[in-house]
Amino acid sequence: MTPAKTIGQPVLVYTRIAQNRRKTVLLAAFLVIALVPLVIGTSYLVSSGITSQVRPSSKSARERIDWEEGYYRSLRAYIPSEARQEFDTDARSRIRKERAD
Repeated sequence: MTPAKTIGQPVLVYTRIAQNRRKTVLLAAFLVIALVPLVIGTSYLVSSGITSQVRPSSKSARERIDWEEGYYRSLRAYIPSEARQEFDTDARSRIRKERAD
């Protein structure tokens, strides 16, 4: 006679398939968790690059303002003292108008 097969024990192949499925789900979860910092970092760098290209930096704006003030001071030295008050008023209004635009 042949030995009786025990019912209730799963076949070894199905056990391995189930283990592989669990491992695959874990690997997929780890992949997503590992990619999150990469995506966040890349998006931050891209947005910083775009922002720096679109808006003027405060340093370059400050350099331009300093250059304009120095230019008007050097011009003021060549203007006769009677016309300096008028020149100062015109220069201030011109600077205010340019910076408002």
